[in-house]
Amino acid sequence: MSRRPTKLTALLGLPLAIVGVPAALAAPRTPTATELMDWAERTYSQFFPGHQADQTLTPYVYRYYAMTGNYVGVAGDAVYILGPVAGGGAAPVQVGVLSDFACQVHPDSCTDTAPTGANDCDDLTLTKVSSYSALRRHVVSGMSFDVLESRGPLQQVQYRGRSVMSWQLRHESTGPGAGDRSDTDDWWYFERSGARSYAYHGQVQDQVSTTGGVTSRSRTEYVWDPAWMAHDAALNPGQDYTVTVHSSTTQVRDGVTTGPTASTERFRTRFVGYESRKTAGAGTFEACRFEGDWPDQPGTLSVYWVLRGHGIELEREVQMTSAGGTTVVQKGLLMSLTVNGQPAR
Repeated sequence: MSRRPTKLTALLGLPLAIVGVPAALAAPRTPTATELMDWAERTYSQFFPGHQADQTLTPYVYRYYAMTGNYVGVAGDAVYILGPVAGGGAAPVQVGVLSDFACQVHPDSCTDTAPTGANDCDDLTLTKVSSYSALRRHVVSGMSFDVLESRGPLQQVQYRGRSVMSWQLRHESTGPGAGDRSDTDDWWYFERSGARSYAYHGQVQDQVSTTGGVTSRSRTEYVWDPAWMAHDAALNPGQDYTVTVHSSTTQVRDGVTTGPTASTERFRTRFVGYESRKTAGAGTFEACRFEGDWPDQPGTLSVYWVLRGHGIELEREVQMTSAGGTTVVQKGLLMSLTVNGQPAR
C-alpha cells in the first residue's frame, strides 16, 4: 500500500493556496465574494487574521488585514490578492474566479465518485509486506541528502475511538549540512473501505531535527474527517479520480501549539500504467506509475512509482511552481530496498 502524498503546500512553502482551475466535480455551488473571503479567513488565518468587514472600492469588494498587510478581494467574479501574500507587488494578483473555489468553500455541494476499475499494484491482502527498508537519496534544488526509511509491521489499534489498522514509518536523514540530522516517526491510521479502497483517518508525525547545531522537536497531527479516501487500486490504466480532503492540522513545536487549522483541498490521482522502472541504485523493477496533483493549485505535480503487487513506493519526482513562477523539483531516488528482510526483486 503506497503512502498518501505529502501535502505540496507544506513542501513548497507557498503562502497561500488561493489558486484555482475550473472545478470538475458535479453541481458545485459558486460562493459569493463574502463567502469566499470568510473561507479565506478560516482557512488561512495566518495571512488573513481576524474577521474583517467587507469594504468597497470600485470594482472591488475586499478586506484588508493590517496585522499582515494583506488584501483579498473580488471584482466581478475574479478573485485577487495583494500584499506580502502575493509577493509584495504594487498591483493586485488574480488567482482565479469564484467558481474555482466552489468545492473548497462549499464542499458539500461537490460529489466525489469512486472508480470501479482494478489493478494489481497494491497488496490488498496486506500480507505480502510485513516490513521493508529503503535507502533514498533526496535531491532538492541541487542539494542532496540520504534518508533511511523503514516500515514496521501492521497492527490493529484504537484511534480516536475507532478500531483501525496502523503502521509506523521511520525516516532517518543526514545532511545536507555537516551535522544536520532529522529523525521522524510517522504513524498512519486507516482501514479498508470496500474491495479496493482505503479510508485514511489520521497521521501523527514526531520529529527531532538538528540544523546548524540547533535541535528542535515537534509533533504534527493530521485528522481527516470525513476520511481521506484512496482508490488507487480501483483504477485502470489511464483512469483518474478526485477526492475532496478535509484536514484539521495541529502542531506542537518546542512546546508551542499551533492549530487546529482547518483546510479543504481536492486531490487528483491518475494511474498512468505499468512500467519497467530502473531505479537510481536498487535495480530494475516491475512498477506502477501514478501521477497526483492538487487541481486548485496549478503547477503542482507528483509522479511516483510503486513496486507492482506490493504497493511500496520506489521513486518519486515532485514539481512545484509558485505564483511568482519559481519551479522547484524534488526527487526521491531509491538506492536500496529490502522487503521482509530480503533484497526486493
